[in-house]
Amino acid sequence: MTEVPTIPYFWVGLASLLLFLAACAVLVFALWLRRLRLIPLTAVAAGISFLVMQGAILIIYAPERDYLVSDDFLSSCLASLPLGLVFGLQIALGLLLGLCFRTLLRRERQQITPMSVKAAADSLPDGLCFYLPGGRIVLVNETMQRLCQTLTGDYLANGEVFRRRVFEDAALPLQRQIAEDGVLVLKGADGTAWAISDAQADYRGSTVIMLTATVVTELLEKSESLRRLQDQLAGLNRQLTDYYRDIAALTTQKEMLGARVRLHDEMGADLLMMQRYLLHGGGEAEQAELEARLRRNLSFLKSEHFPASRDELQMIRETAEKLKLRIVIDGTLPHSAPARHILATALHECMTNTLRHAGGDELRMVLTDTGDRLLARLTNNGTQPTTPIRESGGLKSLRSLTEQAGGTMTVTVSPVFAVCLELPKEGDHAVSGFDRG
Repeated sequence: MTEVPTIPYFWVGLASLLLFLAACAVLVFALWLRRLRLIPLTAVAAGISFLVMQGAILIIYAPERDYLVSDDFLSSCLASLPLGLVFGLQIALGLLLGLCFRTLLRRERQQITPMSVKAAADSLPDGLCFYLPGGRIVLVNETMQRLCQTLTGDYLANGEVFRRRVFEDAALPLQRQIAEDGVLVLKGADGTAWAISDAQADYRGSTVIMLTATVVTELLEKSESLRRLQDQLAGLNRQLTDYYRDIAALTTQKEMLGARVRLHDEMGADLLMMQRYLLHGGGEAEQAELEARLRRNLSFLKSEHFPASRDELQMIRETAEKLKLRIVIDGTLPHSAPARHILATALHECMTNTLRHAGGDELRMVLTDTGDRLLARLTNNGTQPTTPIRESGGLKSLRSLTEQAGGTMTVTVSPVFAVCLELPKEGDHAVSGFDRG
C-alpha cells in the first residue's frame, strides 16, 4: 500500500478534536435543558468526531511506530476516503453542532430555567435569600451576599444563622429600629439604611423562609424630614389656635362695645320718648310700649354686669327668659371656642331681631354634626320678612366673626327667615390635613 501523507491528517485530527469538544459541550447543554430530541444527534456527532480523530492520530504516528496503515481498520477506512470528503464531513458536523447550539440557546432564552432565575435574581437591586428550615440555602442573589459580607464580614452560607445575627445580635455596629409593620430597619456606619423582613412560603409541600432586604436610605431621610415638618406644623397649629382664640376674645370685646353703643342710642331714644310722654301725655298703648322698651333695655344693662367667667349661652338663656322669649336648641352645643362663642353671638343677634323686628316669642336653633363641620340653623316664629335682608350691625359682625374662624354664613328669607352657619369643628380652623405625629 502506498505511503499516506501525514500533514493533512494533522489538520483533520485537530479539527476532529475541536468538533469532539464542541459536541460534548452541546450534549451537556442539551441534557441540562432536557432537550431529548437533540441528545442523540449531538451524541452521534461526538462519536463521529472521536472516530475521525482516532483514525487521524493513527495515520500521523504510523511511520514512527513502524506499522502499516492498512493493518488498522479505522485508519485504513479513513485513509481510503478522499481528504475533500473528510473535510466536508467535518464542515457538515460543525454546521450541525452550530445549529443545535443555536436551537438550545434560543430555548434557554425562552424558557425559565434555574440559571435564568438566578440571573434575574442577581440583577435585582434588592437582596433575596430563600432557605429551608435549618438554614440550607435554596437561592441567594449577589445583593444579599454583599449585604451579608458588609454586615457580618462572612459569606452567607446558612440562612438561619444570618437571620439570627441580623435580627438578634446586638454586637453588630448598627442602628436598629422596628417599623410599624414589623420590618427591621438597619442603618450602617456609611449611612445606608436597609429594611429587612422575613416571611414563610410553601413550595412543593415544603416550608421555605424568604429574607428580603431593600435600600430605604432616601425613604428614611424623607420620613425624618416629614416628621420634623409635622412637628413644626403642630407647633404652628398651636400658635394659630391661640391666635384664633385671641381673635375671638377681641371680637367679643368689640361686640360688647358695639352693644353698649347701640344700647346707649336706644336709651337716648327711650329718654326722648319718656320726655315727650311726660310733656304731652299719651294713651295706654304708648305707655305699654315705653314700659316694654325700658324693661328690655334694663335687662340688657343688667346682663352686661354678669361675671366674665359665666357662660355666654347661659347668660343669653337667662336674658331670654326675662324677656319672655323661649329658646329651643336641637342638637349638642360645642364646648370649645371659637364655635361656642360664635353660636352664642348668633343666638344673641337673632334674639334681638326676634324681639325688635319679628315680634316672636320663640327662637329655635338646629345643630347638625357632619363629621368635620358643624351646621347651625336659626329661625323664629315671628313675622317673616318679605324683602331681602340688608346685613348691617349685628348680622354683619356675626358674618365677619364666622368667616374669621373659617366658616360661612347664609341668610335666607324664604320660606322662613333663617340664619345658617357652617363652622369647622375643634382644631379644623387651624392647620389641618396633616398628621401631627
